[in-house]
Amino acid sequence: MALTKVTGSGIQGITIDSNSRIIMSSQPRWFVGKTGNAQDAINPVVFDAVGVNNGSHYSTSTGKFTAPVAGDYFASFRILSKAGSVGSGAEAQIRINKNGTTVAHSYQYGNTAGTDYAGQHFSLNTFVVVTLAANDELTCQTDYQGFFGAGYTAFSGHLLG
Repeated sequence: MALTKVTGSGIQGITIDSNSRIIMSSQPRWFVGKTGNAQDAINPVVFDAVGVNNGSHYSTSTGKFTAPVAGDYFASFRILSKAGSVGSGAEAQIRINKNGTTVAHSYQYGNTAGTDYAGQHFSLNTFVVVTLAANDELTCQTDYQGFFGAGYTAFSGHLLG
């Protein structure tokens, strides 16, 4: 392919390399984590360890990803819950919220007859493809017993198109 750079009115940050790979250097994407040990359940979770924040659309002060352009976005959220203490069971839930309304969630409860799940941790993951308008916000929420930071909790996503 002879084309190596796409230019023109309104087109920026797109390169097609010599192997025909499309590189979109300004495409919104983020990968953020939470430092620290045990955290209480919170809404929103404010992630403070930034791995990737292309375009700076994730705010480490508010915990919000703000869509710079309308489109479909992929987002994921994972945690390791704090040890269970709900009765004789353990309970954890995570949510991804769009403008304050839940669009994806994962829930786990452990209390099987004869088995005490108190003191157990759960690893929860959730993901979603969501249509966002410009300036829509995505946040993450934890419910019940809270979670661990220290590399066990992360929020990530990117614009699909």
